[in-house]
Amino acid sequence: MEKLHFLTAAAVAGLGLTGAAFAAPPSLNVAAALADTKTLLASGQQANIVVLGDSLSFANGSYLPYFRQLMQSKYGDAGDGYQGMSLWTGAGLGQGWRNQGINADIAPYSSLDGLWTEYDGSAAWPNQAYFRPTDRDVQLQYMTQPGGGSFEIRKGADGDVQMTVSTDGPAGQIRTLNYTMPDDEYRYTIQPKVDGPLKFLGQNNLSDAAGVRIHRAANGGWGVENFLHRDASFDKQLQMLDTDLVMVWLGQNDQGYNRAAYASKLNQLVDRIEAASPDAEVMLIGTYDQGSVNLAPLVDAMADVAAARDVGFMNLYLTAGDRAFFNANGYVADGVHFSHAGGQYLGEFLYRGFISDGATLVPEPTTLSLLGLGAIVGLRRRK
Repeated sequence: MEKLHFLTAAAVAGLGLTGAAFAAPPSLNVAAALADTKTLLASGQQANIVVLGDSLSFANGSYLPYFRQLMQSKYGDAGDGYQGMSLWTGAGLGQGWRNQGINADIAPYSSLDGLWTEYDGSAAWPNQAYFRPTDRDVQLQYMTQPGGGSFEIRKGADGDVQMTVSTDGPAGQIRTLNYTMPDDEYRYTIQPKVDGPLKFLGQNNLSDAAGVRIHRAANGGWGVENFLHRDASFDKQLQMLDTDLVMVWLGQNDQGYNRAAYASKLNQLVDRIEAASPDAEVMLIGTYDQGSVNLAPLVDAMADVAAARDVGFMNLYLTAGDRAFFNANGYVADGVHFSHAGGQYLGEFLYRGFISDGATLVPEPTTLSLLGLGAIVGLRRRK
């Protein structure tokens, strides 16, 4: 496996690599953005991190499972966090259920990640749905509506009824129910009573243990506009998850924006996050150097927003390696998305940036060699 040796900030300065050499710096405001979350974790409490992203955070080979594992190994496992309710996140859906969502964004633009589902209220058996949580303790999130139907929670694959719930109520209200999976089961069944429509957003996988909970809110093909036009359920869910930090890794699907226009959109997104969760910090993640010339201005825009608003910024485009480096190491599976090796590399890279408050984020050696600093390439060696 590749072993990285990072330059210190002092070493970079000694080589004359000032901020003027790059449009966007390696990082900004990282320590301040992470301080509250780290304080919670250091004091034995729970911290909730929500990741807004695209397919790089969702697809097979994503960095997120590796990042989560490393974070929970260090700080404690408070559960796997949010899991949208869809065919692509562990659900099985029978007749009458909406089964769209992946690589899409369907009106009314509900939930954190667009991976919600609904039952039409009338379809007959087999009309049950089931869900595979990743933790034993789950908090199911559903919405009320006038004339909303009722459903049963059944043990396992259509087993004994555990509870019956009505969703009749005010339009757009999000309610929760807690359910503990028996040790001998890996799923539970939602059985409609066929007395009205149902709408489910997803579930929160929980643990009472101290530590970190990382909530994935990502979908294939998504960009900043998908998060800006979410309905009010997005804001309510951020609040319900007791969000402490929001990490925003976008850009791959936003290449039609110029720097100024993208900064404007990002400012709107930060405004929305801060309005929904005033106590949460924001960390913008400049996406990796996938090889497109359109990505650098978007990363620059993130740095502009971070500098103007004192939110956090990590520049993977500059520090994680260029496209030749990713190709040489087999880190890209299809030209854009990560292989499992690439996901592991980025997960570890982001984790080191987190625990070091950005100190490990320095200009990537291959890029430096293009500036006439070929000797620095020797800092990257194979194990």
